[in-house]
Amino acid sequence: MTDHVNDKTIADAPISEDPRALGAHGWLQVLRLKLGLGGPQNVRDTIEGALKAPDPTATFTEAERKMLERLLRFGSSRVAAIMVPRADITALDESESLAELLQTFEEAGVSRIPLYSETLDDPRGMIHVKDLFRWLMADAAG
Repeated sequence: MTDHVNDKTIADAPISEDPRALGAHGWLQVLRLKLGLGGPQNVRDTIEGALKAPDPTATFTEAERKMLERLLRFGSSRVAAIMVPRADITALDESESLAELLQTFEEAGVSRIPLYSETLDDPRGMIHVKDLFRWLMADAAG
């Protein structure tokens, strides 16, 4: 069986521009077009296409689909709209006690608290309240 794609060569691609103007991956774009694969796609287009598929649950779970949709919307957000001023950051030094950590979660009413070493300029991680409760439950059970 002869496939029309196998009959094509890169030499068949009419290039009306100077090849140097196509950039580092210009030859790949010409090849994709000549093979009928369409123009270059970026990751965003690929993800959006998969999310718009007739049965998006076949590709992604519902949780994955929602996360990807939020991630795509997040990309158009401005930093000023989501950032927390340094003076308003609720964080704890990693040397604080478990009691202090629990009290901070209760007072701040947040689900995540950054941990640092000595200053906020030395972040060590993030603790989520649900992870803390899992640890407390496992410790109490065992």
